[in-house]
Amino acid sequence: MIFHCRFMVLLCLCASVLVGCEHTEESTPTPTPIQHYQVTYLASRLHPGFELALPLDWQYRVTESGLILANDPIALEAAGNSSTMPDGALAADLSLLTPAEVIAFGARNAAGLLDAFVGRLSDVAGESQYRAVEMLEIDGRDSAQLSARIAVNDTLLLALALDDHYLLAVIVATTGKMQALAADLSEIFASAQLLQAE
Repeated sequence: MIFHCRFMVLLCLCASVLVGCEHTEESTPTPTPIQHYQVTYLASRLHPGFELALPLDWQYRVTESGLILANDPIALEAAGNSSTMPDGALAADLSLLTPAEVIAFGARNAAGLLDAFVGRLSDVAGESQYRAVEMLEIDGRDSAQLSARIAVNDTLLLALALDDHYLLAVIVATTGKMQALAADLSEIFASAQLLQAE
């Protein structure tokens, strides 16, 4: 009788160990998602600002007109002087344009806003160093992108609608780095939201 009870207990333990082993074999590890943190820019209580999410390894600096973002601390300091960008680095200068400012530029949409800055591409096609691209994926919003190779760096101009305002970004990266970081940039700008003044 005692032998029978011990045998049953041992059998139950073996069965539970086997079930545990089967469960372990069937489960597959899930990749850890890229962590982000929220950044907010608000010029004053009277004017709207914007917020967006940055990957944890990116830095930012607040300026009078917006934010400077970078994937490298040296690039953050060199953002005003693109000739000193470290290899593999990227920096972006962001500012928010009000509806009145957009109208003052004579623009009706994102493409018109970039035309106001670099000239209408159809008029200066032979002279302009910029070309229209769709490097960043931002669905459901009016946006336009222009790309150029200037000296040893790649430059991307982005105009993105945030409700009735427009986020304007000048992004500079060392040659070849812009395309490598296009997915990160797409996520950053897709996360951008207008903040209403209180």
